[in-house]
Amino acid sequence: MIFKYTLWGILCAVITAVAVYFIIRYKKGAVRALFVPTAKKIKKSEAGAKTEKKTQNWKDIAEKAVLFITIAALLALVARPMIASPAEDDRVGLDIMLTVDISGSMTIEDVPPSRIDAAREVITEFLKKLSKDRVGLVVFTGVPVTLSPLTQDYAIVQEHVDLLTPDKSLWLSAGGGTAVGDALFLTTKKFQQGTQRSKVAILITDGQSNIGIDPSEAADIAAQSGIKVYTIYIGSFFTSRAKDSLANVAQKTGGKAYTVENKKELATIFDEIDRLERGAYQGISPIQYRDSPTLFLLIAALGIAVYLGLTSWRLKV
Repeated sequence: MIFKYTLWGILCAVITAVAVYFIIRYKKGAVRALFVPTAKKIKKSEAGAKTEKKTQNWKDIAEKAVLFITIAALLALVARPMIASPAEDDRVGLDIMLTVDISGSMTIEDVPPSRIDAAREVITEFLKKLSKDRVGLVVFTGVPVTLSPLTQDYAIVQEHVDLLTPDKSLWLSAGGGTAVGDALFLTTKKFQQGTQRSKVAILITDGQSNIGIDPSEAADIAAQSGIKVYTIYIGSFFTSRAKDSLANVAQKTGGKAYTVENKKELATIFDEIDRLERGAYQGISPIQYRDSPTLFLLIAALGIAVYLGLTSWRLKV
């Protein structure tokens, strides 16, 4: 527990202590005047004076203790007590954009059942593991297209992922070529600015960029936006130039480049990416503070009631 206005609480403590002192010192007689002496008090024998004095001393100590505790509770309220709790933070989940090549070559079956089928099936399993993350989907050939913006509605994303089949991916294609740079640039624009979430792009392709902006330029833009790009080259054959280009994108953005030749490897890579990104935030869950006056309110109310009771009892005896 912490106090938001510690100095203000100390100042109030001094003022309240002085006020209580003068009230007790100069108003005691006025309070006593409110009570009418009883016959029992008048007839008290001198023999009971000693016992009464001991009782009176105990009552005085009890009054002072209760008064002190009550004042402390009231001052704690003034200082605004707050307790810490894990926030429903914006950093618990990740922002993940899936960027998938859907060109005709993705229907090749060297990665059974086919490159696009393997990607679709692994992404489907990946979506089932998400909870607080936001995920979106961009597909591309010669022109990138956003199928789903960042969302936590995984069912909607899955509907679009289901379109990634050999028979449907072709009609999704818009123009020939492989525009890796354009796809990455569009992906970068889909991330929300100002969020504290880790921004991750997973780019899956089986070809070399041959149209649009250079992937290296798109990587620079992604890096400036704090986006890590993990590149995955899928297929049993590839050119060193394509591999180097994807590695450069990953290196510039702080991500990692992979090459896969089967669906099992692809699934393992998705698990590794998930583990790497969540590990980066382990142990730094943000904290939020909320007001917590209940305990001190109860102490103050009980203290006032007990103090008034003790005062009345002492004055009547």
